[in-house]
Amino acid sequence: MDFIAEIVLGYGDTLISNRLEEENINNYKILRYRDDYRVFSNNRDELNEILKIILEELATLNMRLNTQKTLISDDVISNSIKRDKLESIDFKYDDDISLQKNLLQIRNFSLQFPNSGRVITLLNNIYKNEIENKENKPFDNRAIISIIIDIMYNNTKSYYVCVAILSKLLSFEKKKDRESIISLIENKFSKIPNTDYLSIWLQRITITYKPKRNYNSIICKKLYKSNIKLWNSDWLNFDIDESLIVNEKELKKTTQIVPSEELKIFDEY
Repeated sequence: MDFIAEIVLGYGDTLISNRLEEENINNYKILRYRDDYRVFSNNRDELNEILKIILEELATLNMRLNTQKTLISDDVISNSIKRDKLESIDFKYDDDISLQKNLLQIRNFSLQFPNSGRVITLLNNIYKNEIENKENKPFDNRAIISIIIDIMYNNTKSYYVCVAILSKLLSFEKKKDRESIISLIENKFSKIPNTDYLSIWLQRITITYKPKRNYNSIICKKLYKSNIKLWNSDWLNFDIDESLIVNEKELKKTTQIVPSEELKIFDEY
């Protein structure tokens, strides 16, 4: 959770700054975005000393730097930008090749840079530009669905946009076939722990035609079994009305195909 992380890492910033002041190191600049540090200095020896101090102070908070992602470089521009962003600068959709081949390119990119923001951006773009407003079923619809599921399997952050893409692709399938594909997805992901988030998104697209479809996630069950308790709140001195979690008015507005406007909420998050 960003808010909690910032409280801890902000405290870590204070510890690091105090140590650097004690060591009389002044000719430097540190930029931090969440847990990503960029340290700038004209003195390589001081850079090594600053790195050592960061390592030691973060260790007091039970945090460790990823040594595989830690490096010192004279190329300020290239090494201030994440590799996935550099690699994707020349990544463009090719109108002359099929949707399937474009998705295969994104899949290959996601294998190089799993869970990166660029993967989400590329998927968002292909949904808005090539899939969302499609009127006819792609001749290779099942193959395209398989590629999307494979991207999801290796990129947990992409669940929401991949399910949005699936919502459109599944709309071209018969109801019984849609159900069969959803079951196959569940079976594939059953080997991965903690997939409640995926279940919630799958329920998002099945709720319009099968509102009481059974999912293992207790949060999903809450939608049609109001007596299920999500949390043990007996220790509180007031009652929590869990029925308020389900917004019936919003539920009635739900469409089978997830509109790109709905994804904006999660993009901003």
